[in-house]
Amino acid sequence: MRRTKNEKKLNKFKMNPNYRKKVIKRVNKEQDNQYYNRIELLETEKEELVESRAQEITRLANLRWKKVAGGKLLINRTEGKTKINQQDILFSNIKGAELNMQTGYRVLTQETSKSKKHVSLGGIVAGNLFLGPIGAVAGGIGLGKTKKKGVSTSNQIPICNHIGVSVNVAGFISEIVILSCQVDQSSIKFASAHNEAQNIISQLSILARTPVPQSYLCVEDENIVKNIDVQIEQKKQEIQYAINDKPTYTLPEIYRTSEQSFMSDEEYLSYLKSTDQLRQKEAVANAEEMKRQKKIQNQRARQQKATQRRRNPSLDVEDVSIVKRIGVIIVSVIFWTFSVFDFIFFLAVMTINGGTPSGIVFLLTAILINPLFNKLISDKLYKMPRWVYFIILVVGFIIGIILFPLS
Repeated sequence: MRRTKNEKKLNKFKMNPNYRKKVIKRVNKEQDNQYYNRIELLETEKEELVESRAQEITRLANLRWKKVAGGKLLINRTEGKTKINQQDILFSNIKGAELNMQTGYRVLTQETSKSKKHVSLGGIVAGNLFLGPIGAVAGGIGLGKTKKKGVSTSNQIPICNHIGVSVNVAGFISEIVILSCQVDQSSIKFASAHNEAQNIISQLSILARTPVPQSYLCVEDENIVKNIDVQIEQKKQEIQYAINDKPTYTLPEIYRTSEQSFMSDEEYLSYLKSTDQLRQKEAVANAEEMKRQKKIQNQRARQQKATQRRRNPSLDVEDVSIVKRIGVIIVSVIFWTFSVFDFIFFLAVMTINGGTPSGIVFLLTAILINPLFNKLISDKLYKMPRWVYFIILVVGFIIGIILFPLS
């Protein structure tokens, strides 16, 4: 009876563990994706809360610091400390502060000039001709030469090259630099820097007398941070619940018969796994049994063959005789072949000038290894072993090649 497509799938699902794994993987893929996507979403939400907590802590911590002199001095009265050159210092470690100012002068040089008019004789003559005595005077002055003389003056202008505040921190000096370039003491920039320095000194003097708070609320203990901590803990519990909430897999009905309908998927898969193990054990047992049967058959065959040999010893002699005859034929074919080749070499070498010695060697080798000549020698004189002819073949061929004329 021809099985349907579903019956084939069912049988393959029950009998083939690899196919079963593929079916389970395909059926459960969507549920697995939902399971892991939910966990990933919760993890992302938790990371966002952790990031929000860190940002909130930073914001609250920054709010406790007040800027003085444009941020050159930071004061945290809640925790009783100040920040000088990126270093946190307790109020109690401030032992004093003083102005550190480097001044000087710059020289400004200015040049002025004076001019003097000289009377011209030509101007006097021309003026007398046209205007008389009065014109002579005017012409002499107006047409005269002018000489200039330079005069330089110098002024010293007060300047400032550096303004800072030297702070005594528990015996060590730390300077707050406010101005580090040359400016005139009459400039707005100098006045502003000087005022900032005086303000910082005043603030440090007050802070040095301000007691450090014995206790204060940590930033992590602020209510807004505590609320985020509660949310993070709740999110961790949600993640753990999502991890423990394993997906339930449902196999399609085509992969089980009515006999296993009462089983859950886990029970059914466990049942199939146990049947796989039984089949595997049976397969191993069958393989061992086949191996044992084959061994018995081989033993019986050897015993039968030994019995036949004992009953008919001529069978072994006949087998050996056949093998021997075949060997004789093969050796004869080999020697006939090389005998013909050596004779052909003899004919070829004799046509070459100076090839007579090599040709004679090839001819003697061809005659000595020829099976007809061997039979004749064996019948009339002496029967030589086969290996002697092999030596004659090799030695004769080598000598023939050595005596072969090269030109």
